[in-house]
Amino acid sequence: MTLNYKKLYILTSGDAAKELGNLVINEIDNNEWSIGGFIDDFFLKKNKKKKIILFNRKYNIFKFSEVKNKEKSYAIINTTNIKKKNLLFNKIKKKFKIPILIHPNAEISKFAKIKKGSIIMSGSKIKFNSVINENVFINTNVVVGHDTVIGKNSFVGNSVIFNGKCKIGSNCLIGAGAVFYPGIKIGSNCKISVGSIVTKDLKSNSKIITVDKSIILKNNEK
Repeated sequence: MTLNYKKLYILTSGDAAKELGNLVINEIDNNEWSIGGFIDDFFLKKNKKKKIILFNRKYNIFKFSEVKNKEKSYAIINTTNIKKKNLLFNKIKKKFKIPILIHPNAEISKFAKIKKGSIIMSGSKIKFNSVINENVFINTNVVVGHDTVIGKNSFVGNSVIFNGKCKIGSNCLIGAGAVFYPGIKIGSNCKISVGSIVTKDLKSNSKIITVDKSIILKNNEK
């Protein structure tokens, strides 16, 4: 029997990209996907190495222009650099097909909506009427409560809890273990540090840094 693999390219070649490689190779049904390689123009400008070793197998690192048959292939990105994440996603969606990757141990309500380019890792729960917009990374053991919206191009660290009816803007970076009270709304381009407890709404461009459970910086200015 001939298997028709979907060829997937992973943007960047650092630890976050390797994490996606592990997801595709070891955790998602590997009869569906075949990794075509990694795409990292920035890395290749500064390094001669053009291969990456992942689980005892070598994969090529390409420049964007070197990848052939883009329109027949898939591409996806994972990085905590929000600006880079946005730029690269806008670039690949013009040329490649964009998948949704969901770990088999994630729990997704049939009434939730997940848009292209998003990645849901192991143990995460997406409750009913929630929306995960384009190019969002949901790390392990995250709870997205009912009627919550996560804006496009955001990164959510592991074990974050959104307690229902939250609204998260685009381009947000949410640190591991953050907890959002029910109904919280935060604007776009916000950065929430590890372990923060968000009890009030935040304007766009806000930053919260938490040390020993005390907020020491709150800034909603550009």
